[in-house]
Amino acid sequence: MADEWIPLYIKPRGLKVAVFGGGSVATRRAKLFAEAGAEVTVYALEFSDQLKELSEQGLVRLREIDLSKADIESLINGASIIVIALNDLELSRRISSLALEKGMLVNNAVEVSRGNVIVPYRGKTSYGLYISTTSLGETGVGARRALERLLEVLERDPYYKTLFRAMAKVKKYLKENIADPKLRFKANLAADADEEVHRLAEKGLEAETYRRALRSALKAVEDADDPR
Repeated sequence: MADEWIPLYIKPRGLKVAVFGGGSVATRRAKLFAEAGAEVTVYALEFSDQLKELSEQGLVRLREIDLSKADIESLINGASIIVIALNDLELSRRISSLALEKGMLVNNAVEVSRGNVIVPYRGKTSYGLYISTTSLGETGVGARRALERLLEVLERDPYYKTLFRAMAKVKKYLKENIADPKLRFKANLAADADEEVHRLAEKGLEAETYRRALRSALKAVEDADDPR
């Protein structure tokens, strides 16, 4: 069920990632985690040319092994994240089941439902908004195309860029000047509830949007401090 999944962003630097498979999907996953600072070990009988290049660069470690005859438990022990990208369905299920029993994070590219981690398509706007999409294994093409269109809209429409930058400045100001997190939360809600803030953002007026939002936020703080 879709509601069993929740989106999370993780920083994998220093985590140990075990990748099972040496093909294109395994290559993309290994590269992704390695470039984010994870310690990546790839297990397979054959490896893609790109995996070999990553190994030569010291980004990943390759272990040539016949997984059908290997002691899988010994291979996954100590890993934080397991990535499965094998053509052998039975072997994939065996690795996934064992890793899940041990409470590990499992990205099963073969059968999404037999894992507990999804690597979505992801992107970032020019102004710092991160966005990702996934179909939970239904269609990668659909999820990727949706992401591309969303990024186009977010870049083209001045409202999102203006509101993002203005409210980021408001949050920074509040964090530097208001110690109480509850007050900061209330102040942000007040700024968001101000329709004029959004009208100004629609016009792409960043400075004006910021000033109006900050005024509304500080008014909420003043009202909260007023004993009356």
